[in-house]
Amino acid sequence: MHAKSGRYVLYVRFQPSSAGSRIIPQANLGGVAFLCTPRHERFYMHLGGGMRRNPDLTKDGESIGLYMNNWSGWFSSLKADHRPSLEFQGHWQNPKIVMDDKGSISNAFNDDGTVYRVHVRNRPYATEIVPITLRPGSYSDFKQACDER
Repeated sequence: MHAKSGRYVLYVRFQPSSAGSRIIPQANLGGVAFLCTPRHERFYMHLGGGMRRNPDLTKDGESIGLYMNNWSGWFSSLKADHRPSLEFQGHWQNPKIVMDDKGSISNAFNDDGTVYRVHVRNRPYATEIVPITLRPGSYSDFKQACDER
């Protein structure tokens, strides 16, 4: 992802989740993500999301939404601050997923690529919408892309 604050590399792995609602006709997704920032920080993130239940096998054109929160470090389940948090919305274009970040990168990171942690009064929620395309790849591809920068 190319944002004003720099280049971010993202690796996601997700699958249908057993958790779900019988009222809302949507399949829940669960998984993990790894994020590499312009400052070469790496974050392990819990991933969730949703899409229409029982799409055809190609999934082409199907809408999908993903969200992820930082769970890096020891005792991460005990800490209240799970920043950065990111959110993406888009659709399948088999074999890739074309999305945008709904302004979440500019909300989660400062202009220098550091995580936004201190509340600044009158800071806009989102100043930029960043496009992202998820393509099939391996964790090794992610590590290589993160190290190349």
